[in-house]
Amino acid sequence: MKYCFWIALLLITTSVFAQNLQLHNDFRHSIDPDNNSRDYTTLSFETFRLESYGSMFMKMDVDFKGAHNNPGNLFTQISHTFKFWDFPAFLHLEYSGGLGVDSKSGYGYAIDNAYMVGAAYPFQLGNAWWSTYLVYRYNNFTQGSHDLQYSLYWGQNFLRNKISLLGHLVLWTENKDHGDPWTAGQTGKKLLFLSEPQIWYNINKLLAIGTEIKLFYHVYSYSDGWLVYPTLAIKYNY
Repeated sequence: MKYCFWIALLLITTSVFAQNLQLHNDFRHSIDPDNNSRDYTTLSFETFRLESYGSMFMKMDVDFKGAHNNPGNLFTQISHTFKFWDFPAFLHLEYSGGLGVDSKSGYGYAIDNAYMVGAAYPFQLGNAWWSTYLVYRYNNFTQGSHDLQYSLYWGQNFLRNKISLLGHLVLWTENKDHGDPWTAGQTGKKLLFLSEPQIWYNINKLLAIGTEIKLFYHVYSYSDGWLVYPTLAIKYNY
């Protein structure tokens, strides 16, 4: 019975937790030209796998925002949960990081690695399925940052599985000073927030069309303002 949640979640929100490819047209330049040089397309790959002792999730995003629409950003997230006991919480391990290329200068840069370990707890609220976790996070900047991160994932289908609402939010802290020339001299911590709710219309079991609303605070900007960028997307499940 301890894996009933994951089995039900897999059956109810198959479009998310099965293997899929998503193609998003991001309109951030059209909405916010002061902070973004262009609109671009993102190719996203997601895979979810149930295991006898937990689950594995992996996501890779490729942003085609380089010169001549070449790839300009690659982000990878891998998480794994483990459970060998009757207590309802899972051990949660996670890694994220990536690479990018500046579209103006052509110089490459690293998306700093982050390593996380903590506890995850799945639960049901009404007809929706949720999973939440709290972890210790190490941000591998030039000057490392020891932090906390809270995440919440959700998913629910409506209208005989024709409409899917799902997404996640992430809240974490990091040092203002990363040990590089751009952040030198800053002190203390800053709070960061990221959320990517999605709405999908499932044409059939393989194809869906929809949108993702990208919400950022302190993620791509040092100002205290919120960034809101919607996409138009198509998803293929296989």
